[in-house]
Amino acid sequence: MKHRLLSDLTCKALLFVALAGGTCQAQPARWPDKPVRLIVSYNAGGTVDNLARAMAPILSRTWNQPVVVENRPGAGTQLAAEMVAKSAPNGLTFLMTTSGLATSSAIRRKLNYDPVKDLVPVAMLVSAPSVLVAPRDAVTRTPRDLIAAAKGAPGKYNYGSTGVGSGPHLAMEWLKSIAGIELEHVPYKGDAELFTALTAGEVTVGVLPPQLVLGSVKQGTVVALAVTGPNRYWALPEVPSAVEAGLADLDYQPWIALFAPGGTPREIVMAVSEETRKVISSPEFIAKYLRPWGADATPLGAEAFATRYVNEISLYKRIVRQANIPQSD
Repeated sequence: MKHRLLSDLTCKALLFVALAGGTCQAQPARWPDKPVRLIVSYNAGGTVDNLARAMAPILSRTWNQPVVVENRPGAGTQLAAEMVAKSAPNGLTFLMTTSGLATSSAIRRKLNYDPVKDLVPVAMLVSAPSVLVAPRDAVTRTPRDLIAAAKGAPGKYNYGSTGVGSGPHLAMEWLKSIAGIELEHVPYKGDAELFTALTAGEVTVGVLPPQLVLGSVKQGTVVALAVTGPNRYWALPEVPSAVEAGLADLDYQPWIALFAPGGTPREIVMAVSEETRKVISSPEFIAKYLRPWGADATPLGAEAFATRYVNEISLYKRIVRQANIPQSD
């Protein structure tokens, strides 16, 4: 499969012949026959970009073609997503992005493409739960403390996020709906600003990525109340999971994943899904790249990931409605 993934991709296998009423165009004897573009929805130097650039040379050797990483940040992942959605479905263009694609698709009033029909989920690569964090001297040392305090003094407590419609914003609204509490939302410009506000005691609680808070939790600068997934997190084994903390339905685990343009042949989608699974699951790759970033190799194939992606968009749309979060253009 490595070098002749689609050697038997004939006209008959590629659809559209009788239905289109035309003739099928000749297809390349092997795929890929040209360089592959990997469009990253974030700036160079970040975790997503670093992952793409770590995987690119490995995939290049596998496919005997260059894999070129291109950064297209902006619009909450949507700039890159729209670009890929409107690309030719020939297996030569892929999107590497995060679960921010699901949250931004839920919060935006209108998109110039359909995030479900015009993008094909190829594979989820990595994921990690976030950490529910409070200031060092906070009275809330556990989620149960937070819930009791919020119910005892409605309107007194707040939470910080990385902006309206961001993943941490929706995760905290999700937590509020589960716990039946009210917390005032205080948006910040990004993770660093939110973390600074938390350490200064400006907000009661917030959700942050583990790699940002690991050192501070261990040093006691901030308090980790729980991780936002059903299981404990390997890098913070002493911190309870959401289930253990009484938030059983809270399962906020941001991911990094690959997508292809809608209409990309299934044979290519499945082949790329399998090859990226091999790369991301190798012990050497995990040790060199993922563990230092605080991430886990959590590969999901195309079909399983497609189900998760669609369900997440639906979930976040429901949270947006229930919390009366204003949609953006």
